[in-house]
Amino acid sequence: MVEKYKAYPEYKDSGVKWLGKIPSNWSVIPLKRYFSIINGSTPKSGNDNFWNGDIIWITPSDLSKLTSFDIINSIRKITKSGLASCGTSIVPINSIILSCRAPIGSIGLAKVELCTNQGCKSLVPFQDSSSYFYAYVLSICTEELNAKGKGTTFLELSNDELGYFSLPKPTIKEQRNIVIFLDYETYKIDTLIKQQQQLIKLLEEKRQAVISHAVTKGLNPNVSMKESEIDWVKNIPYHWGKTPMRWSTKIFSGGTPSKNKEEYWENGTIPWLNSGSVNQKKITTPSAYITKKGYLYSSAKWIPRNSLVIALAGQGKTKGMVAIVDIDTTCNQSMGAIIPNKNKFITTYLYYWLLINYQNIRNLSGGDLRDGLNLELIADIECPMPPLEEQEKICSFIEKEIFIINQLNDKTNQVIDLLKEHRTALISAAVTGKIDVRNWQAPTVTD
Repeated sequence: MVEKYKAYPEYKDSGVKWLGKIPSNWSVIPLKRYFSIINGSTPKSGNDNFWNGDIIWITPSDLSKLTSFDIINSIRKITKSGLASCGTSIVPINSIILSCRAPIGSIGLAKVELCTNQGCKSLVPFQDSSSYFYAYVLSICTEELNAKGKGTTFLELSNDELGYFSLPKPTIKEQRNIVIFLDYETYKIDTLIKQQQQLIKLLEEKRQAVISHAVTKGLNPNVSMKESEIDWVKNIPYHWGKTPMRWSTKIFSGGTPSKNKEEYWENGTIPWLNSGSVNQKKITTPSAYITKKGYLYSSAKWIPRNSLVIALAGQGKTKGMVAIVDIDTTCNQSMGAIIPNKNKFITTYLYYWLLINYQNIRNLSGGDLRDGLNLELIADIECPMPPLEEQEKICSFIEKEIFIINQLNDKTNQVIDLLKEHRTALISAAVTGKIDVRNWQAPTVTD
């Protein structure tokens, strides 16, 4: 905790709300006294001569993917012609790169010469300041920087607002001492965070393994097995059956009433889903409501509660995702409804089978992930078919195991949140002078 570090002997009011009191030997000066502010720009996207060069070109997206301050590469690069064609400039090593729009406040530090787009500003330091120190300072100022953003479509931080942003000024020796302290302490915290994130990854792998084993091998470890003759699983218990979904479920897609006709949507009472709703196990809330007239004059069809829906298309990871509907609803044409035959499947068992085969299902549409699935592809999916009583036991086992895994996952996320809060508090305390680390030394490692 930051309480274990001593304070400076004397403090004074900084006159800046977010800084509060600062050590009496520190001062406060606007950012433009520490840095030159350099704007970025973007070459025309349609000119191939401007792109795929060797000049690193940083955007807010690059900054959002950093795991430390150091910038050594970019998602896209530009050519010398691209550089000359627009208003961006090469900035030197140790320049601070700050996103000034969408979002404001992401931070990086140039470890190679580079340029940026207009979504970033480069802060080129004068000789009497430590870039790493001010990278730490600005990393805790996201809220304050966003408050200075202006714009109706999106917030943007201007050069003037940034230039007058007040920053603390310890001596250059203190700045370096603070950086050494924070590098050491944040490395320890970051290592703990990575360990917790690895635990979350392992818990997710365990979740997948629990589901996969239960729905393909059952709960009896001594059961006799046989060749499944199913593409996605080698063996299944000897007494299980198998069936394509076309013989064991009813499958259909939905429709969307015309968005140009208000009478199809305004004051609607019929639940309606789009593919973005399949991001959870159970859907309890519709994406929208349509009217009876909208239902009658579209291809929308009723899907009874406790059926499945699967995304046939969608952005990112959506395609192939499956969910159980916990309401009577309708859906759009980018989704397939799956109503299991109650004599062959319980809904939850079929849900888990489709869930663990998410990637296999996506691959049914071909190598181009932009291609959508269709009902014929879904209908041809073959499924293991345990006896119904066994399906119930399998689902009960899975849900008990997942409950335990989810509890561990929640506790791990809580630890990560606490570590991140501690990290931010420690940085804030150090760069605003609430703790005195001038004489701090890294602990000696002993055998």
